[in-house]
Amino acid sequence: MIKVEAVDYETWIKVVNDFEYRTVYHLLLDEWRKCDLINGEVYYLIYESPSISVGVPLIKQSKFVIFPVTFSEGPLIHWLGFCFSTYISDDRKKIDLLTLIGDHLKKHFLYLKMTNPLYLNDIRPFLWLDFQSHVNYEYAFIGFDELQKRSQKYTKSLHWSLRYAEKMGLKIKKVSINSNLKKWLFDHREELSRGKQRYEISNLLKVYNLLKKLEELNALRVYVSTLFDGQMASVEMFLIDRKIGKAYRFLAFVSDAGRKMQAGPYTLDDALEQLLKENFSTIHLMGGNVRELPHFISQFHPQLRSYYTIMTSRVTLFKFLI
Repeated sequence: MIKVEAVDYETWIKVVNDFEYRTVYHLLLDEWRKCDLINGEVYYLIYESPSISVGVPLIKQSKFVIFPVTFSEGPLIHWLGFCFSTYISDDRKKIDLLTLIGDHLKKHFLYLKMTNPLYLNDIRPFLWLDFQSHVNYEYAFIGFDELQKRSQKYTKSLHWSLRYAEKMGLKIKKVSINSNLKKWLFDHREELSRGKQRYEISNLLKVYNLLKKLEELNALRVYVSTLFDGQMASVEMFLIDRKIGKAYRFLAFVSDAGRKMQAGPYTLDDALEQLLKENFSTIHLMGGNVRELPHFISQFHPQLRSYYTIMTSRVTLFKFLI
């Protein structure tokens, strides 16, 4: 048997902060709400069993006319889904626990979609409950040894790009979120709007406000490369979770001038080195699901890893849409 409790945000933070398996997004979700990047009520559920606690944040939205929909994912959020107080080594206990949780979710939510972190790599109990699923991918460096020796596996073209950028006189520094960075983002909004992810002016302002809040919480690192005339060429941003030694590539921008100078790979390589010096042993580069990114990120030879999105609906119409 399990006990289910909906808790407030303050209680959620106290509980999940001590969880062994969680992501930085589980701790920072309320900052998205404050910056109006999440529209809807957030529920924080804690499932308690005799040997383990499981948490999941759920965002309930009513933008669909038919009925409210519930997500455990969001804009600029790579993972939410389940977090666990400890590791479940017994396969039978894990299957029984996830089956109880999945059954509870199906009974209490008409529509539910959640993207789970890498550590939940066994979703069979949900599939047996007729959840739908799809697989996602991300790139990551796992462990100090892999990070320290990463350049040994760099491609020849990447080594050339790094030498070229250095020869062109690019400079890199860790910066704070300030008016100069805000101006750069807005000046390059046309470049930032290319591809599937569009950054309209109103959204850019919300994103900027989120970055300011994350910096105030010491949860953000920003690395900027500049051209010889001082103009920004490339920006790399990482969310950090110092307690568990993990960093998450959050946002990255390159200007057209910076692209010609190979500022993108040069800035990312330096950011990896700086994060390593701060003793981050795992760096999630993400980027495995965007068609344009694997060619760039794979030059660094990180690991390619999979994670899962699960979905369920009790309304027949929506079963064809998820």
